[in-house]
Amino acid sequence: MPEVASRVHDVVAAEFGFDRSALRFTDDLSADHGFDDLDLMRIAMRLEEEFGVQVSDDSLQRDRTIAKCVQLVRQGLILP
Repeated sequence: MPEVASRVHDVVAAEFGFDRSALRFTDDLSADHGFDDLDLMRIAMRLEEEFGVQVSDDSLQRDRTIAKCVQLVRQGLILP
């Protein structure tokens, strides 16, 4: 599912006007890029719209990386 990772990366970058290359999968979106709790909620909502899955913004509060976003989307795509 590498295309999932690429799409998640694109969604996060586009939602906040970042150049895709400025966001690494392991960056802490809050510490490294200044995202706040509302921004993380926006990410969760956009991912839900894009992929049709439920993304817990609580999970994003604990691990604020694009890699975690990818993991949450993949889990949602696998669950019945």
